[in-house]
Amino acid sequence: MGQTLTREDNPQWLPGWFQPLVPVALAFAVGITGDRWAFSPECGSKGVLSGYTILGLVGLLAAWGWGFHTRVSRWTLLFVFALAGATEHHIAWRYFSPRDVGLFAGEWPHPVALRAVVTSVPEALARPEPDPFELFAPQPAVRFTVRVTAIRWGQDWEPAAGRLLVYLACPNGSDGGSPGEAALVQFLPGENIEMFGQLRRPSPAENAGDFDMRTYRRGDRILAELSVPYPQCVIRLAPAFVGNPQTLLGWWRLHAAQTLREYLSRENKPLAQALLLGFRTEIPDELEKSLLETGTIHLLAISGLHLGILVGVFNTFFRTVRVPYRLRVGLLLAVIGVYVAISGGQPSTIRAATTFSVLLLGTLFYRSFWSLNALTFAALVILVWNPAALFRPGPQLSFLAASVLIMVGRRYFMGTRGTLPSDLPSFTNPQRFAWLEVSAKWLAATLVITVGIWVISWPLAWYSFHIISPLGIVLTPVLIPLITGVLAAGFGLLFVGPLWSGGAWPLAWVCDGCLTGCRWLIQQAEHTLPLYTWQPAPPTWWVAGVYAWWILLVLGSSKNTRRLTQFSWAGLGGWLLGGVVFLFFPAAQDTRSPHDLRMTVLSVGHGLGIVIEAPDGQVWLYDLGSLGGADRAGWAATGTLFSRGLRRLDGVLLSHADLDHYNGLPELCQYIAVEQVVVTPKMFQAAARREPGVRALEELITRRKLRLRTIKAGDTWWWGSCHVTVLHPPRDSTGLTDNAASLALCMEYAGRRILLTGDLEGPGLQALLNRPPISVDILVAPHHGTARSRPDKLLQWCRPRYVVISGGWASLSNTAGFTTELPSEDDDATTVREVFHTAEVGAVTVTISPDGRTYLSGCRSTTRTPNNHEKGERLTGPRS
Repeated sequence: MGQTLTREDNPQWLPGWFQPLVPVALAFAVGITGDRWAFSPECGSKGVLSGYTILGLVGLLAAWGWGFHTRVSRWTLLFVFALAGATEHHIAWRYFSPRDVGLFAGEWPHPVALRAVVTSVPEALARPEPDPFELFAPQPAVRFTVRVTAIRWGQDWEPAAGRLLVYLACPNGSDGGSPGEAALVQFLPGENIEMFGQLRRPSPAENAGDFDMRTYRRGDRILAELSVPYPQCVIRLAPAFVGNPQTLLGWWRLHAAQTLREYLSRENKPLAQALLLGFRTEIPDELEKSLLETGTIHLLAISGLHLGILVGVFNTFFRTVRVPYRLRVGLLLAVIGVYVAISGGQPSTIRAATTFSVLLLGTLFYRSFWSLNALTFAALVILVWNPAALFRPGPQLSFLAASVLIMVGRRYFMGTRGTLPSDLPSFTNPQRFAWLEVSAKWLAATLVITVGIWVISWPLAWYSFHIISPLGIVLTPVLIPLITGVLAAGFGLLFVGPLWSGGAWPLAWVCDGCLTGCRWLIQQAEHTLPLYTWQPAPPTWWVAGVYAWWILLVLGSSKNTRRLTQFSWAGLGGWLLGGVVFLFFPAAQDTRSPHDLRMTVLSVGHGLGIVIEAPDGQVWLYDLGSLGGADRAGWAATGTLFSRGLRRLDGVLLSHADLDHYNGLPELCQYIAVEQVVVTPKMFQAAARREPGVRALEELITRRKLRLRTIKAGDTWWWGSCHVTVLHPPRDSTGLTDNAASLALCMEYAGRRILLTGDLEGPGLQALLNRPPISVDILVAPHHGTARSRPDKLLQWCRPRYVVISGGWASLSNTAGFTTELPSEDDDATTVREVFHTAEVGAVTVTISPDGRTYLSGCRSTTRTPNNHEKGERLTGPRS
């Protein structure tokens, strides 16, 4: 059926620039990138759009005048397509309704009443297991998006607009089901609701290496988030219209999720929902980390692998029941469309569905399977739908994997028929041995594809996620049969379960067994074959170079450009080998002067974490914890260290036994090597040992065989030319509370002094104030800057020029002693010049050069104070 294509007439062997959609997509992407970086984020100008439009019309007229067949006209048309991409991005990224509620949201939460229309199915959030390092047990919650229609000002409702992400807490959720299970069936897309909650902008990057959630949400045209504390704060105003396709789809997804909860085991439900329905928010952190470390995280992204398996299963079924070929193609297209709808329409799913659809339609006209045109058409669809997808690692990895399939297809499938794989000519071997040849060919192709995808994607995965794991090369082929069973039995369960429970249980048993097998294989591989490493990200220019070579190879690979292909392969291989330098010598990325003292007070909310980079190259941590979550503090320190090219700590100094000062250490130890832990005499005394977190910390130190050392007042040491003195606590801390026994350090370097005080308060603080006064340049305020730190007495005692406060937004109103009545520029030089609060400026970095010059800077680009201290506040001249 269908004629055989040869190399000579197969379009797959034409270079990329002879496939017209390839340069169009590249030009469109160049335009998006140019608009993103050419203007500031706040710059949304009608003049810019007018300029794009005028230039585009001029380009079209010029191309028409020169004739579209000329080379100049083709380049002009590419310029027009670039302008189209820039225009699309300018509108999607910079233009929002003047009534968008996100424009009224602030940095800190404030109460608001809104009316809105639900636009997505509520998804339950993963509920972590009880953890001794967490002070507050996480509440069950769901999240969903809405389209705002009105906002209340006083007693009046006024029109409003904008997309909003809603987090709804469900404190009364059932322990027997998934978190927030009761709330999942309350809202359908299209329902009108009224909500009362706390509105704020998404969190920006507050530490070096942090994920910028604000930029990510803005790419989805979401400028604000709403936290709703109770289900009773949401009132249903009007039901959804039953004829709305979005409502019907939402209803089906909710009931499909309920079916999976009813028939599958509790441990397997989150993974089943991710693979079948695209609900990834219930995946436990432990399982997601295991998927990352085994290189199988791509299994959660519904993409070409899932669609390929699904199409293969349905194609086999249709062929078995002898469905005519053209009807079979139509049915497969319908299956793809249904799968995209029920799985939530993720970019990777749209990419795979568009590519598969184009290829299936091509088989009707005997066209090649492996065409860059099909892939670039999918890219254009996604970029037109959401230009921000160009900058996200998920879609990038998805298209990289697809490009590898095309390259492998050129070699493995050249000269095949333009029909579905099941219609290829039968093998020449006897029928009883045909399965061996089929299995061998499938295994060889799978291994080649898996290895190729890993080789091409590991630089981007390393850059985006800081991990290198080749385990996926071995695990993916092993997991494919199990994933096939999950998809086949799972979809059968979704359609049979609501109608016939007797027929659903065998399907549920198969699906549950395959999911259990997947989880078991992943966990066993993680523990028995830990062939992964967490590393600082490589330089951006190196990653860009890798994919510049790859694009050149994909576009130029053909029988007529053999020399260019060989040159591209050589360049790509050499460039990849060059990455070994950054893998084994990450310090090569550190641009810090080796003689500077750098201290970074991390932004961890209500907590404390300070990274100290000493002049002699040692790296220490003073405290690491947060009431906002141990993972928040751990990732803040890990991201900061990775951004500096660092992957080990010489030691950790713990000031006292409060969770918000040490609970981030277990998370940090999973990614960073720690040599030793230094504590005060009271840290592990009998009173403190009764705390579950302190006991768990002791077990962690013992399990990881970390060296434990105790220091006390009067101890001193040197980090190169930086002198460190312990001011508090004394050896005998009997009678002092944990806070009063906090570790107080004074670091002196190049005539500058930095004072670290932990949570020092009460008798401990008074003992420090009873010492002879000293003059310091930077004071890290004790107890998060609250009045319990006695700011009036402390400032008088140490006379700091700058004060740094580590705290969350809720502590801003409690720091008046440090932040009010700051002296003017005419006041004495020994008084406080400025106060930096991590909740306002993000992580605060202090850099002291060998000649005593000192710079302070905040991580965030916008600050409270008028002197732009995010660009660096400079001190000159030593203190007496």
